[in-house]
Amino acid sequence: MLRSRDWLKPLFKNSGTINSLTAFSLRHGDPSLRAFRLGIEVSPWFKHSEYGQAGENKELRVLFFRIAALLKRPVLPLFVFDGPHTAKDRHPMEKELTNGMKELAEAFGIEHRTASGDAVVDLALLNAHGVIDGILTDDLEAFLYGAHTVIQNPSSTHRGASNDKGKQEQYLVHRLADLGYNRAGLVFISRLCTQTGAFDCNFMEIAIELTRLGFADSLLRAATTMTRTELEAFIPTWRAEIIQELAAPSDAFSPSLARFAQFARVSSFFPDVDILLGYANPTITISHDIQWSHREPSLPALASVCERYFEWGWKSEIVKRFRTIIWPSIVMRAMRRYAMAPEQPVFTLGGTFAGSQRVGVDNEWILKVTSSKEDPFFSEELLYYVEVDPRMLVYLAEAGVKGTRPPLPEWKAPKEPVNPLSPLKLWLPAVLVREARPDLVQAYEESLALKAKQPRKREDKDEDSVSKVRDED
Repeated sequence: MLRSRDWLKPLFKNSGTINSLTAFSLRHGDPSLRAFRLGIEVSPWFKHSEYGQAGENKELRVLFFRIAALLKRPVLPLFVFDGPHTAKDRHPMEKELTNGMKELAEAFGIEHRTASGDAVVDLALLNAHGVIDGILTDDLEAFLYGAHTVIQNPSSTHRGASNDKGKQEQYLVHRLADLGYNRAGLVFISRLCTQTGAFDCNFMEIAIELTRLGFADSLLRAATTMTRTELEAFIPTWRAEIIQELAAPSDAFSPSLARFAQFARVSSFFPDVDILLGYANPTITISHDIQWSHREPSLPALASVCERYFEWGWKSEIVKRFRTIIWPSIVMRAMRRYAMAPEQPVFTLGGTFAGSQRVGVDNEWILKVTSSKEDPFFSEELLYYVEVDPRMLVYLAEAGVKGTRPPLPEWKAPKEPVNPLSPLKLWLPAVLVREARPDLVQAYEESLALKAKQPRKREDKDEDSVSKVRDED
């Protein structure tokens, strides 16, 4: 008899598609928020943090970089932590990492919750109820609790994943609608049919055929609509119908599979009612009230976190690193804000990115669109190369540094450091830029039109010169 998890994996062997998280989020996110509401199971991130390079608070540093990279995409994260009643093995540093992760979440302006048990159960229910658009987790069991979109953490081992380092945004996305099995079928095949000694059929194909004949749907429907007493009265009749089908297989079974079906054995305690009800009627333990647009990253708070926890946490090094790590995330989040409310500034006193730091008004910090291209890896998406003025971002980050950590004397500075106040160029989704700054897009398109006319004018001048020479001859 295969273990239950061994029966879940084959069902997803050929499912899922490799996606750009940016492109997928823009296509399937919440239009009113201009973003994809992404629930995240935190516990796998704790395991991934073990592989960080040596250094001060290396696990927390990995988590910091990972959050910053995620916010470069048009997503609104919700972190959900496992609770005290989880059945999972605990990470040896879970308490320390949980406290650190929550502090990072606060600085990044990310909503976070703690489940009573396994985080994936609450995330699946939030997905089923439409509170989040998808779940970032490696646990495909989320589908058994009602999830409809599961995104697995990036990995080079995913089917179809590329080893191209430039193609780092590879996420394997599974959607229940594309799987070929509904929730009832997944519960029936991967859990109920793997009870040792309860349903001894040895072949997953037999369980799949029983699902196609409607046995899974009728069982889950009974489990979700009946009382436990009614369900226990229903199951013997339902089980007898399965036994009859296996004894004299219908045409749904192939001849070869029908021969094996006759040797299947169904015990009197199949299915386990407790297991069935656990999947049929899970209980959500966290609030549905998620303030998606209430908060944004606080640049002073992020700089303060880096100063406290990381060996490179002095002012000049923080500003240098933020240029590539944090500024792209801030630009993406600000663009989303501008797209939602074009007339509303985002860098005001006590505003979304400034924390309590005083900033007068938004200046023209998003300068211009300089070029465009198709995404080299996901060609259906158009990108704009946008130039921004980072001076206000630098000012806000520096405001959060208290000067408690002096620079390391042996720290090697780059030979040619980039001026942190110099303009920065970023590739951003064209669809978002058009909404956020239509004036810049219009100016860019007008410049292209003007350039297109210039060669024609030169050709006209050349033709006039030739004609004039001919006339003189």
